[in-house]
Parts: sequence; structure tokens; C-alpha cells
Amino acid sequence: MNINKHELSMEEADIEALENFKELIKNIHAIRNKKHGCPWHKEQTHETLIEYLIEESKEYIETVIDKNKKNMQEELGDILFQIMLNAEIAQETNEFELKDIIDGLNKKIKSRHPYVFQRSEKISIEEANRIWNRAKNEEKKCEQNFYKRLNIESKLKYLTPVNGTATIADTCKRFGFTWRDVEQIMDKIDEEMKELREAINIKNESNIYEEFGDVFFTVINLALFLDINHQDSLRSANLKFMKRLRFIEKTAGDRINKLSNNDFRKFWQLAKKHLNNIENETS
Repeated sequence: MNINKHELSMEEADIEALENFKELIKNIHAIRNKKHGCPWHKEQTHETLIEYLIEESKEYIETVIDKNKKNMQEELGDILFQIMLNAEIAQETNEFELKDIIDGLNKKIKSRHPYVFQRSEKISIEEANRIWNRAKNEEKKCEQNFYKRLNIESKLKYLTPVNGTATIADTCKRFGFTWRDVEQIMDKIDEEMKELREAINIKNESNIYEEFGDVFFTVINLALFLDINHQDSLRSANLKFMKRLRFIEKTAGDRINKLSNNDFRKFWQLAKKHLNNIENETS
């Protein structure tokens, strides 16, 4: 009997992968262990892990663009780590289990590829896309029926806070309760900032927490009104900040750790002016 060496090597790799996956499950159990686990990881929730999943996904995308195979492997591992942490949290809170995630994924793969798992026939890419979209639309109908039964408060449980703000804004818009213009939103931001400042001045922690949320909520509304991708805008601000900081590091050299606050501000203005000049020259 002829044995396909490629199939044999794939089978051996699959067996090894399953063993490694078992070890990964044990490792996740260990770092979330209530008694002996990692203090930081024990404190994490689905909500607190959102930013890390987004960040790891973006880092993976960068490795694909850069064609960095070694880093692609590492970043995929980081994404898998986030998935495993969320699965562990869900199991601890009796939401769902890792096996449910895998089972759901297997069912989705089979339902969207009947020509592979049911009929075993060759089809065109166009036909494959039609089958995929048809199956996805059927799944979406079920989801939409589920969401229709929810009031807006219940919907917020299934969304990130920022997406929740967008949902609230969209709901208000349908009711005709919306912002008149940018000036009205800017005035509201000024009002909320004043209230936040007052809360900070009297050191009222609960009010500081509440007023900061109001400021953040209103700023996101401004982004929605202006049709700005706030995530991209913030990412751009982060990159701009780091460019200026790197300029200061390069200019000040070893002195950077000895700079006074006033000196640092002077360097900051110098960095700002220098980088703006470069941008103006290249534009």
C-alpha cells in the first residue's frame, strides 16, 4: 500500500498540534487559577481584553504587510492567547465553554461549504462566494430576529462601550432626537469638561468617574457626527506623539532623563516645529 508522505507528515503535525493545544489549555487554566494564578490575568474580563485583541490583530496585519513570517507566527499566537483567555473567562462565568466555540465554528464551516463536506464537488470561486453569502445571510436573519427582541439596554450588553455609544446615537437619530450642528456638540463638551473640572477640584471620585464618562460619550458623538473614524484618529495622534518623543530622544540623547519639565516642554515645541516643517516640505 502506497503511503502519501505529505498526508503522513500532516497527520503527525496534527497530532503534535493537539498535544500542544492540550498543554495550552492547561496553561490558561493555570494563569487564571484563583489561588495560584497571575494577579493581572485573574483580574481581566471580556471588556478589559478588547483593546488587547484589537492591538494584537493590528500587529498581525502589519506582519502580513511586511511579509515577516516569523513575526506572523508569533502574532497569531498572541491572538490565540486572547481567544483562549476570553474562552476561559466565559467558562468561569458559565456563559459558554471552549468546546462550544470550536463546535460552533465547525458547524459554520460545514454549513458554508456544503460542496466540500456534503457533495464533494468542484465549483467556481463565484459559486463558492454565492453559497457563502447565502449561508451567512441566513445566519444574520437569526441574529436580527434575536436583536429585535432586545431593548436598547439589553443590546448594549453585547457591544463594546464605543459601539454602544454609536447604537445609542443611531437610535436617537431615528427618534428625531439628534445634534443640531457641530457647535452644539462643542458647547456640550465644554459643559461636560467644566463639570469634570469641578469634580476633580473637590476630589469627588464617583463624580470624576461619571463626568469623565460624559466627556468621553460626547466626544465620540462628535466623531460620529463628523463621520470620523475615532479609532484611526486616535491611532494617528499616538503615532504623532511618538514621532515627537523619538525626536526628543535623538536630540537630547543621554540628557533626556535629566531634563526638567520646562526643558522637556521646550524640546517638545522644537520637535513639533521640526516635524511640521518636514510635513510641509513633503506635502
